[in-house]
Amino acid sequence: MIKVKGRIKVRVMGYLIDLLGFDETIMEVKVPVKVKEIMSIPREVYDRTIILVNGKSVSLDYEVKDGDKIVVMPFVSGG
Repeated sequence: MIKVKGRIKVRVMGYLIDLLGFDETIMEVKVPVKVKEIMSIPREVYDRTIILVNGKSVSLDYEVKDGDKIVVMPFVSGG
């Protein structure tokens, strides 16, 4: 598979901002690339996290492409 340079926008929400060290960034990466290759999310945190790519819930193995928008947020609950 040929990889080309791409730009991915990443937005982090809630307490994950402190854990990952940023709230929003644009990454220049070789695409396609799996989410787990560009995001360092500890396993115990990932189990309590929602990852969206272009509004769709995905796993760490999902391959992102140029122009994709990733949102990483903690589970939210309430009643």
